[in-house]
Amino acid sequence: MWADEYLDAGFHPDLFRYYIATGAGLETDVDFSWDRFAERVNGELVGNVGNFVNRALLFAARNFDGTPDAAVSDDIHDRIEGALSEFEAAVRDYDVRTLAELATELSDYGNEYIQRTEPWHLVDDDPEQAAQVIRDCVQLVKAVAVVMQPVLPGKAEELWGQLGEAGSVADVSLSTALEAPPDRFDEPDQLFEQVDDDYIAELNEELRRRVEEASDDTGDSEDAADVDLEPLESERIGFEDFEGVDMRVGEIRSAEPVEDADKLLELAVDIGHEVRQVVAGLAELHDVDDLPGTRVILLANMEQATIFGVESNGMVLAAGDEADLLTTHEDAPLGTRVQ
Repeated sequence: MWADEYLDAGFHPDLFRYYIATGAGLETDVDFSWDRFAERVNGELVGNVGNFVNRALLFAARNFDGTPDAAVSDDIHDRIEGALSEFEAAVRDYDVRTLAELATELSDYGNEYIQRTEPWHLVDDDPEQAAQVIRDCVQLVKAVAVVMQPVLPGKAEELWGQLGEAGSVADVSLSTALEAPPDRFDEPDQLFEQVDDDYIAELNEELRRRVEEASDDTGDSEDAADVDLEPLESERIGFEDFEGVDMRVGEIRSAEPVEDADKLLELAVDIGHEVRQVVAGLAELHDVDDLPGTRVILLANMEQATIFGVESNGMVLAAGDEADLLTTHEDAPLGTRVQ
């Protein structure tokens, strides 16, 4: 349900991928919320990642025509190295959430760095220090592009292009995040767009309507499936007892009515080792002509019995009052033991 809603809404697919990866709690259709989606996009991607990237690259392009001629400071180098170590650990641990949040954390660090150093004042007062700060910020932006690629591949590629980097960010190694960015690049475009509140209200209303329609459609089928189940047996059996039950994959070769017994059929069941004669109460619940060729499960070590004068050497397993015949999902060889 929420997937259909999202695709209909026309947002960049990376936004939805990020929302899922960061653990939005989408356990069922009705757990999805466009409000939470907008909150994450506007707060974490627009207000954090997008804001940092735009501030850093715009300042660099306008004041230095690209990457300033300065070395990356030790603190920034160490911070990026730490993020790359976290990236590797997250990949090893299949920790998608941590992987998705690395770009946000680096951008948060970058925003704090800009606010603390105030490069707009340094340009006139201390141009050398201004170059150092912006060089650090551009390097952080490059690291953001590298670490965001697995979760936000489209946006990472856009950012890679804004940096003036050659090739695709999807093809570079992790260590590329520490390599110097290009000397020249143009002013950036906005990487993420704000999600409008009025549009979210429309989407929430549409989602509510679809959930109600889906609930109405499934109501009748749920009522029909509401059966009176027999209680579970309170007495347990041990593993050794279960090991003594010999169930085999079989196939019905022939089926004929048992004389003077309206409900009974005489079946010939092939269980690989041999063909067993079995009496089963299937006559009123199955079309006799359809049974030959049907795969079944046979309780092979069931005590032999004579029913209406016909010897029965086993029991075909079936579920419920409609005698739903148990079978196998794949074509297990006849005679295979069920364990």
